Amino acid sequence: MEQSMQKSYKLLQQNQTMQLKLIEEQRSLISELISASSQNNFESLLEQFYDRKVRQQRIEDTHSKRTFYIENELLLKLDKLCQDEQGKQINGMKTFILNKSLKIILEE
Repeated sequence: MEQSMQKSYKLLQQNQTMQLKLIEEQRSLISELISASSQNNFESLLEQFYDRKVRQQRIEDTHSKRTFYIENELLLKLDKLCQDEQGKQINGMKTFILNKSLKIILEE
């Protein structure tokens, strides 16, 4: 019985460690995306976004809606990143950035 509990505890620790690593990778990736906005790489990201927007199907056909908690500081940076010159939010830009980030993380 005790060995079983120890194995369960080890599995739980491994799971928590993996979750923490994933969170750190996500933070790092989002940080890289945000830093790209201060460089010319952001123009490339915008081009990808608009190219995809032109040939895109309805979002309901290709995406599922979920609710997540995002740290306030990260959300403020994401909001700022997704604004045009007049400060207006660019439709679909957050979805694009988050999907791109998840693809990079999950394909590693």
